[in-house]
Amino acid sequence: MASRTIATLLIVAFVVSFAPTATAQQPQNLRRCLSSIRSVIGCPVEIARALFNPQGSVIGPSCCAVIDGCILLVFPSVGAQSIIKSICALGGAPSPTPGRKLVLNTI
Repeated sequence: MASRTIATLLIVAFVVSFAPTATAQQPQNLRRCLSSIRSVIGCPVEIARALFNPQGSVIGPSCCAVIDGCILLVFPSVGAQSIIKSICALGGAPSPTPGRKLVLNTI
């Protein structure tokens, strides 16, 4: 439980540090997105691990499905979006080992 709380706090800190100027609707949508992410068991931890150490990270399909609808709002950094999208594109499989090249999609 403590690791889930820490992961959630890290995600919130990350979002706040890179978030663009909020419109009137964004704070409510952001709360909904973060709530959805927290509702999937292990999702905040999976995201935190992926952002801090993409190699060998796994983001499960349920977590990827929740992130998909919120990625632009919760992760405004193109780098973070690329990491998460690349790992989710692998279908919940671990990302490539350091000997293999991880191709990040850019927007």
